[in-house]
Amino acid sequence: MKDKLDSYKDKLVSYKNKLTSYRFIKIFLLLIGIRIENQVPTDYRPEVTVLIPAYNEEDWIGATVKSVLDQTYPVKEIIVVDDSSSDRTGEIAGSFSGVRVLRTPVQTGMKAKAQKYGLKFVETELLVMLDADTVLKEDAIEKIVPATYDDNTFSACGFVIPQDIGSIWESVRLVQYLFGIGFFKNTQNFWGTLFVVSGCFSIYKTELLKSIDIPEDSIAEDLALTFQAQLEGYRVKFIKDAVSYPKDPDNWLTYRNQIRRWYRGFFQCLKMYKGDLLSKNKKLLALTTVHLLSNFLWIFLVVGFITMTIQGSTGIYLYQAIFYFLLFDFSFTVFMVLKGAIKYKRIRPALAGIPFYWLSLIIDNVIFIESGYIELYRNNKLVVWHKGH
Repeated sequence: MKDKLDSYKDKLVSYKNKLTSYRFIKIFLLLIGIRIENQVPTDYRPEVTVLIPAYNEEDWIGATVKSVLDQTYPVKEIIVVDDSSSDRTGEIAGSFSGVRVLRTPVQTGMKAKAQKYGLKFVETELLVMLDADTVLKEDAIEKIVPATYDDNTFSACGFVIPQDIGSIWESVRLVQYLFGIGFFKNTQNFWGTLFVVSGCFSIYKTELLKSIDIPEDSIAEDLALTFQAQLEGYRVKFIKDAVSYPKDPDNWLTYRNQIRRWYRGFFQCLKMYKGDLLSKNKKLLALTTVHLLSNFLWIFLVVGFITMTIQGSTGIYLYQAIFYFLLFDFSFTVFMVLKGAIKYKRIRPALAGIPFYWLSLIIDNVIFIESGYIELYRNNKLVVWHKGH
């Protein structure tokens, strides 16, 4: 009886997928605010390998590997690429049954190179890339695998929540995730274009990943790979119910280093793909332009508002326009953050981080401008990997 029911469901799924494959139907549904994804048959259960690049991660690698072993979706193989660590990373990873540890001949100095080293040994249809300091929710892989069902899908990523929230910087990062991922990435996914497939936890079709190769010209390899895949016509996705918990910065120094690496990596990608952005993918071009301008615009508005307040120029129309814009921005951000905090049960740390969130925006914008100046004007490329902890 169950087999007949599953067969009937799969037939319905097939008919629905065929109907929504017509371009005019997709456009109509998108215009009225509905994105229809192909439903996945119940028998879609491809084999998965989890690849974990690691360098001096003895404090975190054990918890990361255990979270993979505890997944509700069966993982065929776990490969840990020990990038010539000087600590017990490889030893700890190898102590788990079913984990294959590969040690690079020399320390590569870059996450992308360690990933490429391990990619040669992957034989399954799907590959999960996981940072060595990131723990998965028990059903994360189960939730993210169906995203790869479409032939044109290259990769997908999930929601991110800080693993520990004991410092103000971790609380700020929580607010950034709840708002930035919960609103911006969710909106990007609706329109079918993502700015970045988060590198801490993502899934790929192995064959496509090997054909594209992992870029080494940017310190932000996940951003570069996301750009490259979409410029070649592939789809990338965001799955909000596939949750991961990375170890985020717990102090100012590591926070600054991480943000600087992200932004320097963005400007490196801008130089790498500026020609293709103009000619191949207008939606990605628009998204990149908005990201570029918004970082300059927000700090301009804040500085302008403070300056006019000090000068007493509060009666002019521009001041009032900026005031109401910032008020709306504040209210909408709080709403989205609390909505996400309730869903992911992080209400108290989210409330603690909200007052400092806008201070972090100013800091981030200053680092963004500094990064653009160094990478574009001075042409001084960042090549040293700075971790987030």
